[in-house]
Amino acid sequence: MSHLHVLQNRVTPVEAEIWFTPNEPGVLTGRLHGPKCRYATTVEIGFALHPVRGQEGTFRTVIPEPSLWDPESPFLYEGTLVLTNAKGNITRHFVRQGLRMVRESQGKLLVNGKPFEIRGMQVHALDVETALALRGEGSNVLHVADSESVETILEIADEVGFFVVVENVQSEPERIARWWEHPSCLATFSPGEPNLVKRGLA
Repeated sequence: MSHLHVLQNRVTPVEAEIWFTPNEPGVLTGRLHGPKCRYATTVEIGFALHPVRGQEGTFRTVIPEPSLWDPESPFLYEGTLVLTNAKGNITRHFVRQGLRMVRESQGKLLVNGKPFEIRGMQVHALDVETALALRGEGSNVLHVADSESVETILEIADEVGFFVVVENVQSEPERIARWWEHPSCLATFSPGEPNLVKRGLA
């Protein structure tokens, strides 16, 4: 099955560079469009792909002065990228990216360089209406147990604006790697592993 590995190679307020590497040889074309945000009126621009020098089979797009993703302003860039392999077969990959900078400093979580106050809520399932209600109540982090609903929760959180912490993780590494392609994925914890996010740390 054709898969597209996505790497945010560089994210700064000045410029973001995203790399795309298909798991089979071919030519990747298309554009990412954005930014778009549920809570803001934006002018969307298309950002084309170009081969990465010295990295055969990898393509990149560069976004100047990107609109960064956070739960308050979940800006997204998205588009359908088309892979044409050596046999001429075509595979389409829908890509959605939220560009963000997250790090821990002196016991505090910094999101895009600013302190982030965690206001968590445990959920088992999620739809857009419920997500908007939780957001209206002030929640900005969702704690979920590893289940079949994780992907849906992450997709909704990307758009509505939440970080997601996945607990009691027992899924295979490939599935967990796909979670990390979502800007909303903040942390994953295996059974018995200390959950620092619950204590307000990264």
